[in-house]
Amino acid sequence: MQRNRILIVAGAITAFLAGTPVVASAAPAAQPEGRLLFIRTVDSPHGSGEVQSVLPDGSALTDLNLTVQWSSSPDYSPDGQRIAFVTRGPDDFFDAVYTAAADGTGAQSFSQAPCGPSSPRWSPDGAGIGFEACGDIYKRDLGGSLTAITGGNGGTNLSFSWGPQGKRIATASRVAPGVQVWKADGSANRAVSDLPAADTVDWNPRNGKLAVSSGDDLWLVDVATGAKKRLTDTPDVAEGNVVWSADGKWLAYSESQVSTVTDPDTGDTYSEVTDPQVYVVDAAGKQRRAVGVPGIPTSWRAQA
Repeated sequence: MQRNRILIVAGAITAFLAGTPVVASAAPAAQPEGRLLFIRTVDSPHGSGEVQSVLPDGSALTDLNLTVQWSSSPDYSPDGQRIAFVTRGPDDFFDAVYTAAADGTGAQSFSQAPCGPSSPRWSPDGAGIGFEACGDIYKRDLGGSLTAITGGNGGTNLSFSWGPQGKRIATASRVAPGVQVWKADGSANRAVSDLPAADTVDWNPRNGKLAVSSGDDLWLVDVATGAKKRLTDTPDVAEGNVVWSADGKWLAYSESQVSTVTDPDTGDTYSEVTDPQVYVVDAAGKQRRAVGVPGIPTSWRAQA
């Protein structure tokens, strides 16, 4: 899922990332604003968790009383008043996309899909919800019509994000070309970046920058040129599940410590990963701070 003194150098860095002239207003706010939606992954069965929300400073924690799989990726509607998420209701044979009020009440079934849907995302105009199913991206309007945006792509897309105007989407895939941009009607697509093992992508709501988690690190990718900037390079830390703030100045993401463990009997080595924690960082990658809650962020609305 926002003004201290501004140094000229910091302003220049932020302006470069935003693709705008160097102006004081381009610098990130001293404190991120809005409210984060996240899945609390501690004290839950592996692969599932509780949907909660919190302010970026870790205060005003709210439990939505919803248990979902990690792939549910709950998302705030553009006005911040509703959420979309994936769950299996009492009358469902398979997982389905549901909507509810932002506090988790009044859940209603919205759409089923082949393979079971994941990663629902409201369109910027609030008129529909896109989601992943069978490795492709679909959109269902609130009126009921279904559009296959990436049909026939071979089922390799793991997640997607709407462009600010809702006319394009970006997709992330673990196979080449990694990150692609598509017209929202599915009529055309092009490769943007060859980042390997791209897991999640989020389109800055204010400009043409994509935030991508790839290979356990975070990247910024320019939609127009494909130029990429690495925000993290941490072999012992796995970052992922990246989400832009509503003002496009901050990023939320999950961070886990990674250590190599050797089996004393066989000599085999394997990676041990701690439970993820929610962090935020400004778009320049300079102001990093822990939110103070365990889990993975999934959406960030403007209202507290």
